[in-house]
Amino acid sequence: MSHHADSLSVVVDDGRLTVSIADDTLTGRVVDLREHTASPLPTALADRLPRGADWRDRPEFDADRSFATVTPDPPPAHRLAAVAARSRGVTTPVDDALAAAATADDLVTDATEPPDLATARERVVTTGNAVERLRERVSTLRGRLQAARETDGDPTDVQSELDTAMRALTEAETDELAAKQRLTRARKRARAHRDAHERRLRRHDARRNRAREARTHLAAAVADRLATATERVTDITDRGRATFDPDTVTGDPVTLHLAALVVAETAEPVVVGVADLADLPALAELLAVPVIACRPPA
Repeated sequence: MSHHADSLSVVVDDGRLTVSIADDTLTGRVVDLREHTASPLPTALADRLPRGADWRDRPEFDADRSFATVTPDPPPAHRLAAVAARSRGVTTPVDDALAAAATADDLVTDATEPPDLATARERVVTTGNAVERLRERVSTLRGRLQAARETDGDPTDVQSELDTAMRALTEAETDELAAKQRLTRARKRARAHRDAHERRLRRHDARRNRAREARTHLAAAVADRLATATERVTDITDRGRATFDPDTVTGDPVTLHLAALVVAETAEPVVVGVADLADLPALAELLAVPVIACRPPA
């Protein structure tokens, strides 16, 4: 399989790597690019390699990170253990519930924005104030009209002003009623949106809880293998020791990541972005897959 991008290409054939970078071509079970002037970062290099199996895309693991890419800041050990267990076909009692929770979580989305209650409330206040002002205006004009009639004055101009004010008041009252109705509808939509958001959070929490339960079960299933693998990794890498069991994880996180890769059943090449990792050929033999090393992330 060949992958090309800019000046880097990687071919994986029958357990061997052929890496073309800049003007150089390197081959072998192990290719070390850490001192190469054009050495890519681990994530860039991982993008050139074959992607692993579907078991890596489960919610027990962070799909944004590659299981087979080792850096000084690896994913949490229990997530790595879960992936290793999945690669060996391990199942858990909560798999059906986990799948159901994942499906439910995907079905409920933020399809609509919450209604703008502030604008709706402001409109009710504005139209209400307009109604109050016009009611006062109408009341004043009625008083002037009554006074004009009682003093035998000409009420024509006052009557005209009153008629205009009455029409304006009717329109304002209509606007106020419409604003109040819009606010009522907006409040109902806001409640529905809030309820949907709470349901979404409950489903998300259920998914996280089931994933956590699955990780615990999966880690326990491979705990003994991981304990043995950490010892073997430590023997050949000159890194710190590590301890893994379902309840306690201590020691060097890179050692734990490599141990999970030892336990996993995968033919996927491993990218190593760790500067001080010693004896790459022995590591490749232990992992039983090709290893390509590159400069670590800054």
